[in-house]
Amino acid sequence: AFGAFGTVACHCFNEDCPVFRRLRHLITIRKNYPVFRYGRQYLREISNFGAPFGPTAAGELIVWSRILDEDEALCIVNGNGGAARGADVIVDAQLNSAVGSYFEVLGNTAQEAEGNGYTGSHPIGEKIPVKWRNGFAFVEIRNVAPSEVIILCNRH
Repeated sequence: AFGAFGTVACHCFNEDCPVFRRLRHLITIRKNYPVFRYGRQYLREISNFGAPFGPTAAGELIVWSRILDEDEALCIVNGNGGAARGADVIVDAQLNSAVGSYFEVLGNTAQEAEGNGYTGSHPIGEKIPVKWRNGFAFVEIRNVAPSEVIILCNRH
């Protein structure tokens, strides 16, 4: 058969394509963690080079968090298509006030696309400690590759 009915029960996507692997990776995280499906969503402010926390400027990291009960998840997108970016990212001070609080990297699209031998920043499983400055709780995110996504979730 020809057309849409000729491909019933199969797809024509190249599963080895880096874009396919990135999307599959993000979809799997969303399916496995309820905070990504049901959590309240908040745009997060960032700070570069010790400046006060504020809204994201064009071409910098775009960050939002999802909160469900005591879980906070961060979705971090490098909105710059040509250069790596980093920033200090505000997190919920009440949820992350316990000594030893940290965020664990659950997803990294650059790592997923590259596969074994990934040597970039924030590999899956990395624990990023919650730090404090001027009454704000934050995590340090550095060197996110151009147009890539990092996904984190808090742990106590």
